[in-house]
Amino acid sequence: MHKTRSAGPVRILFLAVGMGIGGTERQIYELLRGIPRPLFDPRLGILEEGGALLDRVRSLDLPIVPFKRIGKWDLSAFRLIHRYLKTERIDIIHTFLSPATVFGLGAAALAGNTIRVGSLRSSGTTRTDLRYRLLSGVERWLMRRCDAVVCNSMAGARWGEELGLAPSILHVIYNGIDSSELQTNMEIQSLGIPNDAPVIGMVANFEADKGHAQLIDAAERLISRRPNLTCVFIGDGPARGPLLERVRRQGLSQNILFPGVAYPATPWISRFDVAVLLSQQREGSSNFLVEAMFLGIPVVCSRVGGNAEVVVHDETGIVVDGRDPIEIEQALESLLGDPKRQKRMGDLGRRRAEVMFASAKMVQQHVDLYLQLMRKKDGGK
Repeated sequence: MHKTRSAGPVRILFLAVGMGIGGTERQIYELLRGIPRPLFDPRLGILEEGGALLDRVRSLDLPIVPFKRIGKWDLSAFRLIHRYLKTERIDIIHTFLSPATVFGLGAAALAGNTIRVGSLRSSGTTRTDLRYRLLSGVERWLMRRCDAVVCNSMAGARWGEELGLAPSILHVIYNGIDSSELQTNMEIQSLGIPNDAPVIGMVANFEADKGHAQLIDAAERLISRRPNLTCVFIGDGPARGPLLERVRRQGLSQNILFPGVAYPATPWISRFDVAVLLSQQREGSSNFLVEAMFLGIPVVCSRVGGNAEVVVHDETGIVVDGRDPIEIEQALESLLGDPKRQKRMGDLGRRRAEVMFASAKMVQQHVDLYLQLMRKKDGGK
């Protein structure tokens, strides 16, 4: 057991796998940047060093603690995290993604006096491999015993209940974006996109579940009527190569572009006339959709997970069946063919983002939760 904590800032360890470019990592950075000090003493723990966001975290002047592993099955991080929680007398640990959740919540359970906060960043899973099944079984057991689990969508909270988590520990806090940091000053004409060309685009990892193929199907139909249409896919992943080859074979390489990873992606998003995300089976709260709304870009998204919580159908965008290329095409055409509707939806989306998805609001909701958990631990004082 910890010794009785002395008065002072709440010592909180945010534990992540790493700090590469990803939606969850972006939110961790926003939390670290915004959490009030000296009310809190935040630290970042990582299982893997490196990543594009790590330098930004270093600029925040807070401890970064590596719990290094040698290979995926190395369990030594568990011992290192447990020792750190005890010696540093950490009050709260908040874990993000596997295997950080397993190592962090397991070590905190053994430490005995650390408040445990888990995260659900999606609305389901499509993984079936053995390693995932083993990890997810342990993770579910540990999450059920958390003091709180933060979900970034109502859909994620429903999934949590399906996993056997008590509704009383599930807290929905949507992703937050700092609109003052959205960079839009970038010239992309060098890629051959005319200034007057309509542009649709997606920012997402190239996974089968994200709907890149469905957007290509819809874009192909649109290009037959709008030969100057450009479709842009920002990101990387296992599905990128096969899709790039498919576009090449179809002779659409001049219209459908794959620039790769872009960080920040907002200069690209600001050039989109319509932002598109066609998640097929699962989605939590997409940073991409929120960024597009902050930039006044109307959205077409699938009726999956938290998408329909972010986008209000026929007000800030159009929610579609993400598996139906004809419905996707019709939604895109209805916006591309009506600039006034585009602007109206974009303006309403910006207002909604400012109210619902500001970084300051997201941070404050976390702060309120952490303080509530501390009061409960201290007997309601």
